[in-house]
Amino acid sequence: MGAYFLRRILIAFVVLFGITLIAYTVLSLAPGDPVLARLDPEQLSRMTSAQVDQRRHELGLDQPIPIRYYHWLADVVQGNLGFSIVSGRPIAEEMGPRLLPSLSLLSFAVIVALVVGLPLGILSAVHQYGRSDYLLSAITIFLISTPTFVLGLVALYVFGVTLRVLPVGDLYTFGKERDILDRLAHLAMPGAILGLVNAAPLMRYTRASMVEVLSSDYVTTARAKGLAGRVVLVRHALRNALIPVITVLGYLVPDLVAGAVITETVFNWPGLGQLSVHAANDRDPALLMGVILIVGAAVLLSSIVADFAYSVVDPRIRYDQGR
Repeated sequence: MGAYFLRRILIAFVVLFGITLIAYTVLSLAPGDPVLARLDPEQLSRMTSAQVDQRRHELGLDQPIPIRYYHWLADVVQGNLGFSIVSGRPIAEEMGPRLLPSLSLLSFAVIVALVVGLPLGILSAVHQYGRSDYLLSAITIFLISTPTFVLGLVALYVFGVTLRVLPVGDLYTFGKERDILDRLAHLAMPGAILGLVNAAPLMRYTRASMVEVLSSDYVTTARAKGLAGRVVLVRHALRNALIPVITVLGYLVPDLVAGAVITETVFNWPGLGQLSVHAANDRDPALLMGVILIVGAAVLLSSIVADFAYSVVDPRIRYDQGR
């Protein structure tokens, strides 16, 4: 098993290299000049073309894309993510304060998705074609088909503006002592919205997996032996039904990250998602590459963890060299 995961880690590095190469090329070929984008029209009118070219040369933007990518990759290997062309600060300093808010948001959303998606998916499967099944299916379809920003704006209006039970954005209440309760209050709406959106597909996968397992022969045999329904459901059906669901959980990270970009923007949550939007608006390729590198590594790590969880849940799965 150790050899398998070592190969997976090596493959992950190759895939991450491909992700950064493609992203760097696309950002370099994207319309717009980073140098011109950061200059106001009045300042630009006083500069000659030679001065603009000199500024572009100082930033290394006049070199071919392969050379620029090579220099960027060499700096990353040495632990240097480069500098923001807008603020002039190191990329690590730009992203550092935003890592914890993003992690807290994503962690809260994962907890909501698990607490809501798994039990309701099991309930829907147990009561297949019943009223609760149809009701939960309708709610799932509604959450899947409704854009995240629409749910966010509705939640802001209802809970933040009309009822005024939750703050409408940011990490803390301005002018108030920062404590854990205030932080949780600000986290509640964006985390719940992001979690519910991702709980919907998780609920559907859990239902489909449980329906298949509940109709299997070994579950029928367990019931024929007189075992209680709860014992059959928990000991025999649930563990096997969770095996395909683990795959969904492992690849839930990309959906969470994509949703976090919208959620953080709607709720003014100062995380990496909001930072990526600012970097795109400011034509800051180095900052965007830093975010892409961190997110890409997190997605690849989640897939490796999902493979490991597979082998823990199902003892029949062994990642041996001969298989």
